[in-house]
Amino acid sequence: MQVTHSHGGAAFESVDGKNLYFSSEDTKALYRMPVGGGEEKQVVPQLSEWVNFAVTANGVYFFPDTQTLQSLDEKTGLIRTVTKLEGHSVNFGMTISPDSERLVFSEETILHVDVMLVEGFR
Repeated sequence: MQVTHSHGGAAFESVDGKNLYFSSEDTKALYRMPVGGGEEKQVVPQLSEWVNFAVTANGVYFFPDTQTLQSLDEKTGLIRTVTKLEGHSVNFGMTISPDSERLVFSEETILHVDVMLVEGFR
């Protein structure tokens, strides 16, 4: 069954099961819509890559650029900067632990891609 009608990319359900967050491979924006169907609403104008977001009980974490981790509060729609990666940059993919204490992301260098872990970033 087709769920979205104007965009498509990575998709994750909110913790409460009410919303679907999904990215657009074309525009790299982040959208939200009710799981049961309804209006698709843009909630973040730009992701560094269409897979660089994670949905947790504490909100939606995302990278609008390759070094800035931000979070979106589901209830208020407010976006805040959580941290900046010093000397590192996210490439293609990230996740946040269920307790929102650890960030894992991929980082590409000239020779290879590494998986990086950041603890206690809140």
